[in-house]
Amino acid sequence: MDALKFADCHNDLLLGVLHQKERGIADPFGDFWLPQLKAGNVVLQVLPVYVEEQFIGEGALRRSMILFENAWQIADQHKSDVALCLNSGDITKAHADGKIALVLAVEGAEAAGSTLEFFNLFFKMGVRLLSLTWNRRTMFADGVGESDTGGKLTSLGIEAIAEMERIGMILDVSHISENGFWHVADVAKKPFIASHSSMHALQSHPRNLRDKQASRIVDGGGFVALNAFGAFLSDTPT
Repeated sequence: MDALKFADCHNDLLLGVLHQKERGIADPFGDFWLPQLKAGNVVLQVLPVYVEEQFIGEGALRRSMILFENAWQIADQHKSDVALCLNSGDITKAHADGKIALVLAVEGAEAAGSTLEFFNLFFKMGVRLLSLTWNRRTMFADGVGESDTGGKLTSLGIEAIAEMERIGMILDVSHISENGFWHVADVAKKPFIASHSSMHALQSHPRNLRDKQASRIVDGGGFVALNAFGAFLSDTPT
């Protein structure tokens, strides 16, 4: 029997690589991350660009640009093993060539501020998936950390979804509030996904999806990629 192959739709690898570089490690991807991806038989790796709390504000765009550049450096430095993919054809070719397909994403849209034009810029830089929030509030929507406010999409968030659908960028709803999720479901005209979520029926955690949410994603042509983070699965994770 052939070994199982895995598509990992969320791994904060880029941030890990950057932190390791900041500590003086020359090639953390080649030394640490690539061997793990190969050992795990990962054939597709989504690379989210996440901005740490201390960079939120004017520093978010600069930090994101550094992470984008790190992704392209990885692809260039390790082009015999990985390929940064911009479409399904690129992914198919990467697999045929025995390479790991890398796909850029943005987690939370703080880097865009309130400027919709940045979505198209991110797309030109290779981003193919984007979530409008992390757990906190952005100019576009409320994350799960803001669920008590009852927040949904903002007017700008509705415009952002339309812009993403226009340029061909996939919307990721893994961190959005539950009310925000259903607002997305009302306004989205194309499929959307949850890149790293688990199920509320198994563990009552605000980051987990209820059955109706998962069904809405799948019925609309999207998919849910499961998250095995311990706190999302059990009160006493091991």
